[in-house]
Amino acid sequence: MSRILFISHLPILPATAGNKIRVWTLMNNLRALGHDVWFLGLGLKPEEEHAIRKGWGDQLFVVPHVKARHAHPRAHAVKRWILDRAIHRGWATPDVDYRYWPHWDKPIGEIARREKFDVVVAEYVFCSMALLHFHPALRVIDTHDVFTDRAKKLGASNIKCYDWSLPREEEARGLLRADLIIAIQKHEAAFFNQLTGGARRIVTIGHTAALRPLPAAEPTGQNLLFVGTNNGPNIAGIRHFIANVWPLIRKRLPNARLQLAGSICSAVPAGMPGVERLGVVENLDDAYSGANIVINPLLAGTGLKTKSIEALGHAKPLVTTPCGAEGIEEAAGIAYLMAGDPAAMSGHICRLVEHPWEAESLAARGFEFARFWNEAQLDGLRAIGQVSQTGQTGQTSPTKLANELAPA
Repeated sequence: MSRILFISHLPILPATAGNKIRVWTLMNNLRALGHDVWFLGLGLKPEEEHAIRKGWGDQLFVVPHVKARHAHPRAHAVKRWILDRAIHRGWATPDVDYRYWPHWDKPIGEIARREKFDVVVAEYVFCSMALLHFHPALRVIDTHDVFTDRAKKLGASNIKCYDWSLPREEEARGLLRADLIIAIQKHEAAFFNQLTGGARRIVTIGHTAALRPLPAAEPTGQNLLFVGTNNGPNIAGIRHFIANVWPLIRKRLPNARLQLAGSICSAVPAGMPGVERLGVVENLDDAYSGANIVINPLLAGTGLKTKSIEALGHAKPLVTTPCGAEGIEEAAGIAYLMAGDPAAMSGHICRLVEHPWEAESLAARGFEFARFWNEAQLDGLRAIGQVSQTGQTGQTSPTKLANELAPA
């Protein structure tokens, strides 16, 4: 058994966003494997600390939230205030420590001296500075996403995201603070290996789905579901879907309903024909239970699309774009359906609604893929402390999983 510390600026509970679900799931998986898992929350507000302590227990350290104007040194607070606004407008580029406050160092250092951990995991490269306090623990960065030139990549799809983008050399600088890098999907693992010049061990561990198969919705139902937060890629994706795919569906299926769950609802005007805004749903099972089909219409973004894996884990038929399928492309057409244009996406959705037995079969294969997928990711977690210098963990590949599920 290892003593493991997770360090994050994310208030991981309630787990209402993909990145929070990612951290929460990793911690619970490692605890289930018998490890002694602790959480260090950076900059948490009292209500956030209370929610985490209630859900996780007392294996928790907290560096409290301090308003920028009260932060020390004061000069850093003023500089940060100016920089925030410049970055938000695209006038400046953040460095890897942009989200890390200097006044966090003292309490983190005290924890490092007082407590002994075998493994320390920083969530996002933006928290990598904290790893410098912990030695000789195995220092790990759970990357979540690639941030090199992210603003430029998303900008090609008219999505503004300046504050979550880094110059190439800055992301490399942060990654090199770790002994081991966790990539969330294989394409990003290859990029990180190239970015660090092969100088760090890299393991691919994707998101594990909550395996909660729900009964099929009413066979004659025509409910589509999209779950998401109101970040740039989600907003662009759902607006494109409503403008270009939804009219095609409604023409063929005039009684179809598009249900939105999560803070994405704030980005869609009320009163749109056939669109129902559920708001932030505390228990996502409630949202998934009434869905005949789950969609993920993302057009741009990085990382593994958590919402796609979650849909499969709920045994719901999934229709997504190539972007929404990144990391699990091998299972396209087997565990879920993928479409690269509005006509293809509307065609897939309408066919599943009109032929519910096909939707049921797709959902069953999707759930089996999610189950095998979870086991592969748990293999990676078991191997964290023993991964070889080449970064190989012996995980089952998504290709092998998909081939096992392919219809004869």
